[in-house]
Amino acid sequence: MRIGQLTDNSLCLNCEPHVSDTFRRTFGDEEGGVHRCTSCDSRPRIQLGSAAGLDVDWLDPADQPERNRGIAADHAARTDGGRSR
Repeated sequence: MRIGQLTDNSLCLNCEPHVSDTFRRTFGDEEGGVHRCTSCDSRPRIQLGSAAGLDVDWLDPADQPERNRGIAADHAARTDGGRSR
């Protein structure tokens, strides 16, 4: 954070996209800040407290970025409506 820059609680402190007021109230820390959001963390970690800045015992997507890509991540999308010939 730059000196003199205002803190905006509507942004994720990790990756900076907008987070809703409801998300901040539900998952954020006591000051309303969100340390991790659904753009940079997994739902199980958020539900365990990572968005509030807690260290949680669950695999971190930042440590293993390829983990949640899935088997089809490197394949082209089908445009034939699911029919293969």
